[in-house]
Amino acid sequence: MSDSDTSTSSTTTMPAQPPTLLTLPIEILTQTLSNLPSTSLLACTLTSKLLHRLISQSAELQYIFAKDKAGVEDSFPISGTSAHMLMSTSDKLAILEERERAWLAFDYKFADHVSFSQTTSGLYDVTPNAYFLGCAVDGNQRITDALQYARLPTRKGQDVIWDKINVGRYIIDFGTSVEEHDLIALVCYRPSDKDKGEPTGMDIHLRRFSNGLEHPHAQKHVIPVCNLLPELGQTSISIEISGENLVLCVDYIQAIGLGAVMFIYNWYTGVLKCKPTTISNNGLVFLRHDIFIQPDTNQLTLDAYYIPPSDSPLSGPNQPMYPFMSLRLPGLKRGAEPMSMSCRGDPSPRDPASVPPPGGRKEVKGRKERRKERDHS
Repeated sequence: MSDSDTSTSSTTTMPAQPPTLLTLPIEILTQTLSNLPSTSLLACTLTSKLLHRLISQSAELQYIFAKDKAGVEDSFPISGTSAHMLMSTSDKLAILEERERAWLAFDYKFADHVSFSQTTSGLYDVTPNAYFLGCAVDGNQRITDALQYARLPTRKGQDVIWDKINVGRYIIDFGTSVEEHDLIALVCYRPSDKDKGEPTGMDIHLRRFSNGLEHPHAQKHVIPVCNLLPELGQTSISIEISGENLVLCVDYIQAIGLGAVMFIYNWYTGVLKCKPTTISNNGLVFLRHDIFIQPDTNQLTLDAYYIPPSDSPLSGPNQPMYPFMSLRLPGLKRGAEPMSMSCRGDPSPRDPASVPPPGGRKEVKGRKERRKERDHS
């Protein structure tokens, strides 16, 4: 080859390496990891130093851990106001961590006194955002003719506005599902009608917490439950709601040895999901939207029941209901026996398929607007 000859060299271009999880931009990686449950995030921290550092320093990802630990959901405000939904994740994380620290040390922010507009009966309940009290009839604390309720204050000196639900019946007891369904279920006496030959009975009235009106998702705003036997004396009620399921237990507390009767309804349709079932006493609690615990004083057990969905062939007014598991309690000393047992948990578990209450949590109408709606209806 002569000196005048030229040589040509070529450069081989290597194909670009496809991106990997760890080469993604931090913002995209954080968004991707935010879709994981806390257990999976914890596993990710053990796979690489980069993921460990990212998850440990990200407010968005730490908020997932904090929510699971505290048992709260971001779809509902911690502070009880819609302004919470506009906060940054860092602010919400700080509020949640402070709330958990305060609960651990029982370090409450304030104590306040609240006055009632009417003499109270023996009925009461509290939810994360509201307080309920029965209204006594003419000072008789044994009879309840209405339910008064108010949103809990979030700061000292905040005005507490009481609202009232009156369905025109004496109230035996009530159950709530405020956070999941905006629902109050009032268990009321149904007066006898001698002309029609109808005895005294018991009904469930379904109302909205936000305005006291009939609940729009209920096909039957009044669910007839059963007839009552006045000769057996006073009744004791246990009622819990989770998902589509409403469980009501009725016990004649003065009729020793008779036991209680359990009714399970789909509150949307008002249809029984099983035959009325005899149990030893009332006092149930939901573990999941379709699983609840019912104590048995006769066998000294905690009985676990599963409620099939309404479209299951195992669901219906003629289907039997049996516990799928019984947890035996420690025995009592000789000669001792339990008079009653009850369980408690609040708020009840939510059905993952449940939608937010109608109108969402941001729509809170004033008393004048609610009064106009009642008058119009």
